[in-house]
Amino acid sequence: MTYLIFNRQRLFLSAIKDLYNNEIISYQVSRRNDLKLVIVTIKKAKKKRNVKGILLHCDQGYQYTSHQYNNLFEKI
Repeated sequence: MTYLIFNRQRLFLSAIKDLYNNEIISYQVSRRNDLKLVIVTIKKAKKKRNVKGILLHCDQGYQYTSHQYNNLFEKI
């Protein structure tokens, strides 16, 4: 998760990168740094690659420690 300043507004960028080839698999931009931003990014990555056993490295922000986030990974 990172933020960008665009037209004097702060936007948040959530991206998932494949560490094998450094390809950005999915990304999403939002005005809010919230759980929805992270969930949408993960779902887009899953739809694009359709792989099982995804391993994501992230910080311990509230989005990544929520029950909804953990429940999503149980389904993947």
